[in-house]
Amino acid sequence: MTLDIREYQDRIVIEHPSDPDVQITCEPLSQRDWIVLRKTCTTKKRHKGLLEEEFDPAEFNERTWARCVVDWTGITDGGQPWPCTEANKTAFYKHYWNSVCAYVIDTLTERHRAQGGFSD
Repeated sequence: MTLDIREYQDRIVIEHPSDPDVQITCEPLSQRDWIVLRKTCTTKKRHKGLLEEEFDPAEFNERTWARCVVDWTGITDGGQPWPCTEANKTAFYKHYWNSVCAYVIDTLTERHRAQGGFSD
């Protein structure tokens, strides 16, 4: 197997499994983005004289969604197209975090790994 850099896709379009009109365009996190998000979602607190770090996985997941999703089609509000803005991505995540959002991030991860020649 060879890895041809020209075959790498920066953006991946993911269709909703039961509605192909709903398409979400994503970009995988870079290593730098992952590190910044991880730090952003980690607080440091002193406890009994020791510095402890507390990671917030829910905030990390929401921020990962907002960072990875770059566009969408087929998502509406009252029948009108709903633009892919930061505020709308956050609102969408709050409603669909455990279904559509989880599916999209899992699929993005799977496809990104496959581009590197890895499969589970």
